Amino acid sequence: MATLSLISLLLLLGTPVLVVLYRIFFHKLSGIPGPKLAAATNLHQALQYVVGRWEESEYQIKLHKKYGPIVRYGPNTVIVNLPHELPTIYHRRADKSEWYSVRFGIPAVLTTLNHADHMLARRRIAQAYSMTAIKPFEEDIDERIKEWQTELESRFCAAGGTQALKFHEAINFLAYDIVTEIAFGESLGFVRKWSDHRRLINSYEGSIPRALGRTPLLSNIVRALGIYRPTDKIGLGVLIASVSSVFQLLLSFLFLMFPSFITQPPDFELTFGSRFLAWRGKDGSTMTAEEVKFESITAMVAGSRNIAEAISPFVLNVLRAPGCYQRLRRELEDGEIMGLLGSPTGVVPFETASSDRLPYFTACLQEGMRISATPVQMPRVSPPGGMQLAHDGKTTFIPAGAAVSSSSRLIALNEGLYGPDARDFRPERWLEASAETLKRWETYNLRWGYGTRTCIGKHLAVMEIYKICLQVSTTSTTNSTDGPGMPHEMHNPNQILLTMSTKGTDAPLLLAVLPAV
Repeated sequence: MATLSLISLLLLLGTPVLVVLYRIFFHKLSGIPGPKLAAATNLHQALQYVVGRWEESEYQIKLHKKYGPIVRYGPNTVIVNLPHELPTIYHRRADKSEWYSVRFGIPAVLTTLNHADHMLARRRIAQAYSMTAIKPFEEDIDERIKEWQTELESRFCAAGGTQALKFHEAINFLAYDIVTEIAFGESLGFVRKWSDHRRLINSYEGSIPRALGRTPLLSNIVRALGIYRPTDKIGLGVLIASVSSVFQLLLSFLFLMFPSFITQPPDFELTFGSRFLAWRGKDGSTMTAEEVKFESITAMVAGSRNIAEAISPFVLNVLRAPGCYQRLRRELEDGEIMGLLGSPTGVVPFETASSDRLPYFTACLQEGMRISATPVQMPRVSPPGGMQLAHDGKTTFIPAGAAVSSSSRLIALNEGLYGPDARDFRPERWLEASAETLKRWETYNLRWGYGTRTCIGKHLAVMEIYKICLQVSTTSTTNSTDGPGMPHEMHNPNQILLTMSTKGTDAPLLLAVLPAV
């Protein structure tokens, strides 16, 4: 009996050691350079993410400098910084890795792993996200922007003084209000309350939930324990519960008002939810209430994040980059342009904001979206037979089944693509570049995903980004003097404060940038 107990103890203690040794020295990825801890366990990724997303991005850049453009980042994960190999990694038949289902934990287009299943799922909701379908929402977006401006002025521009605000937080409130109104028919009032309503944003943005997405075992344990429940008073459970009730009401309303809804969808548009419900396949199939709910949740959390992370760096960098703000103001104050910017609603139409009449504004936006590119990796599964990645006059073989990924941030800061000043905010690069260079940048732009899996909500996000950035640019001025561009360590928008003041109800907001302490 004692012998059996000893053997059991040795197996219990020895098995993890053997697994680690196998992963480091005998695994199919053992020939790929990278940290030994990364080869041993996914906890390596989770720990980096707890430290911070932007800090993890800098860590990945350092790893590429040390180990080369292909780095082993997990027991079965490889990260790549090779723009020209994006078509190889993100080819049309590439399947997503389990990271997506672990990270989000809900069945939606975004989390569909198999490429064929994804194509079918995407068809069901694609029409709702087309620019034609998005355009009618512009009035709702305008209303939310005006409410946001009013709150900023009343809360942070007290007469005779200035107050500092976390601008990224302010943008988050606006972005979430816009998306919840479009998705569910009513905003959750983040701007009106000027608070994270029942900590919904924090529950998604927080580092701990995101770190769990890097460790499938821990994530599955959390899900099995039911840590996020519809009965929760705060966090993601609140969102799941509230969305459930919203769609139960919506379904009841539609079936009551339109008895023929099942066979003939109503000819009007209320929300994303109603559009999803109205979808009919060629065989008469429909989306279930659960599917509609989860697609709407995905639209909220994924869309809001993209918007906030593009707008904050635009504003902050434009204010700080040498001569940038002054040049932008000269363009916007041109007599002919000022006539175009007038609007009965007080918010510039998207058609005007995105026109070629504002080249420097557009360049600032493009540069802002480049410099703020998300550090999140987007893994794909290496296909049967593996894949060959070319670099430095040789090729590296990635075995079948390995998760291979890059991030839009790695590509956006790639000096081979954008030059030695890739880390600097310099809008002029977009005006100086040749047509061939611009085409190359567009080809390897990973901001909205790649290939057949580009962000389905891109049209809505772009509309919001253009409108909000132009609104801030046309209604604000700055008392900041020319100084160096945003230091790279301050690219994290959560580290920035704005001070705001106004000298009267008709005066523009005065903005200045300060590092948060």
